Amino acid sequence: MVNERYRVAMAETLHYLKGINQDDINKIPNKFMLFLKENASNNYSCNFDYNKPLKELNLTKEAKGLISMICLNYWCETEEQKIKFRNHLNVNEQAYQEELKRKYNVDDIFI
Repeated sequence: MVNERYRVAMAETLHYLKGINQDDINKIPNKFMLFLKENASNNYSCNFDYNKPLKELNLTKEAKGLISMICLNYWCETEEQKIKFRNHLNVNEQAYQEELKRKYNVDDIFI
Protein backbone atom coordinates (compact mmCIF):
# COMPACT_ATOMS: atom_id res chain seq x y z
CA MET A 1 0.00 0.00 0.00
CA VAL A 2 1.41 3.38 -1.04
CA ASN A 3 1.22 6.31 1.38
CA GLU A 4 -1.27 9.02 0.32
CA ARG A 5 1.51 11.59 0.16
CA TYR A 6 3.23 9.53 -2.54
CA ARG A 7 -0.04 8.84 -4.31
CA VAL A 8 -0.47 12.63 -4.67
CA ALA A 9 3.12 12.94 -5.87
CA MET A 10 2.50 10.30 -8.53
CA ALA A 11 -0.64 12.12 -9.67
CA GLU A 12 1.32 15.37 -9.93
CA THR A 13 4.13 13.62 -11.79
CA LEU A 14 1.73 12.10 -14.31
CA HIS A 15 0.06 15.48 -14.79
CA TYR A 16 3.47 17.09 -15.35
CA LEU A 17 4.39 14.41 -17.89
CA LYS A 18 1.31 15.30 -19.95
CA GLY A 19 3.13 18.49 -20.93
CA ILE A 20 6.33 16.71 -21.97
CA ASN A 21 7.37 15.79 -25.51
CA GLN A 22 6.17 12.30 -26.47
CA ASP A 23 9.70 11.25 -27.47
CA ASP A 24 10.81 11.89 -23.88
CA ILE A 25 7.79 10.04 -22.49
CA ASN A 26 8.72 7.05 -24.64
CA LYS A 27 12.11 6.88 -22.87
CA ILE A 28 10.38 6.05 -19.60
CA PRO A 29 9.85 2.30 -19.20
CA ASN A 30 6.24 1.17 -19.55
CA LYS A 31 6.52 -0.76 -16.28
CA PHE A 32 7.38 2.43 -14.38
CA MET A 33 4.62 4.43 -16.09
CA LEU A 34 2.16 1.68 -15.20
CA PHE A 35 3.35 1.78 -11.58
CA LEU A 36 2.72 5.53 -11.47
CA LYS A 37 -0.74 5.17 -13.01
CA GLU A 38 -1.79 2.31 -10.74
CA ASN A 39 -0.64 4.08 -7.59
CA ALA A 40 -1.53 7.71 -8.34
CA SER A 41 -4.27 9.29 -6.29
CA ASN A 42 -7.61 9.33 -8.10
CA ASN A 43 -8.94 12.01 -5.76
CA TYR A 44 -6.22 14.60 -6.34
CA SER A 45 -6.76 17.21 -9.03
CA CYS A 46 -3.70 18.88 -10.56
CA ASN A 47 -3.82 22.16 -12.38
CA PHE A 48 -0.77 24.14 -13.40
CA ASP A 49 0.60 26.14 -16.31
CA TYR A 50 2.82 24.02 -18.56
CA ASN A 51 4.49 27.19 -19.83
CA LYS A 52 6.13 27.80 -16.44
CA PRO A 53 9.45 26.19 -15.55
CA LEU A 54 9.38 23.25 -13.16
CA LYS A 55 10.77 25.28 -10.26
CA GLU A 56 7.82 27.68 -10.48
CA LEU A 57 5.18 24.96 -10.35
CA ASN A 58 3.48 24.31 -7.05
CA LEU A 59 4.48 20.64 -6.81
CA THR A 60 5.14 18.57 -3.72
CA LYS A 61 8.76 17.82 -2.93
CA GLU A 62 7.98 14.15 -3.55
CA ALA A 63 6.74 14.91 -7.09
CA LYS A 64 9.84 16.99 -7.77
CA GLY A 65 11.89 14.05 -6.54
CA LEU A 66 10.12 11.65 -8.88
CA ILE A 67 10.59 14.00 -11.82
CA SER A 68 14.28 14.39 -10.95
CA MET A 69 14.66 10.62 -10.80
CA ILE A 70 13.01 10.31 -14.23
CA CYS A 71 15.30 12.98 -15.64
CA LEU A 72 18.44 11.36 -14.24
CA ASN A 73 17.59 7.78 -15.15
CA TYR A 74 15.76 8.16 -18.45
CA TRP A 75 16.40 11.59 -19.98
CA CYS A 76 20.11 12.05 -19.26
CA GLU A 77 21.51 9.98 -22.09
CA THR A 78 25.24 10.32 -21.50
CA GLU A 79 27.37 9.95 -18.40
CA GLU A 80 28.39 13.59 -18.84
CA GLN A 81 24.72 14.68 -18.71
CA LYS A 82 24.19 12.58 -15.60
CA ILE A 83 27.21 14.10 -13.87
CA LYS A 84 26.07 17.61 -14.77
CA PHE A 85 22.55 16.89 -13.49
CA ARG A 86 23.86 15.39 -10.23
CA ASN A 87 26.07 18.44 -9.74
CA HIS A 88 23.02 20.67 -10.24
CA LEU A 89 21.11 18.66 -7.64
CA ASN A 90 24.04 18.90 -5.22
CA VAL A 91 24.22 22.68 -5.61
CA ASN A 92 20.49 22.93 -4.91
CA GLU A 93 20.81 20.70 -1.84
CA GLN A 94 23.69 22.75 -0.48
CA ALA A 95 21.72 25.97 -0.93
CA TYR A 96 18.73 24.38 0.82
CA GLN A 97 20.90 23.22 3.73
CA GLU A 98 22.43 26.70 4.06
CA GLU A 99 18.94 28.21 4.15
CA LEU A 100 17.95 25.78 6.91
CA LYS A 101 21.07 26.67 8.90
CA ARG A 102 20.24 30.37 8.65
CA LYS A 103 16.59 29.83 9.44
CA TYR A 104 17.10 27.51 12.39
CA ASN A 105 20.42 28.74 13.75
CA VAL A 106 20.72 27.49 17.32
CA ASP A 107 22.40 30.73 18.39
CA ASP A 108 19.45 32.81 17.17
CA ILE A 109 16.53 30.67 18.30
CA PHE A 110 16.29 32.08 21.80
CA ILE A 111 16.95 35.73 20.98
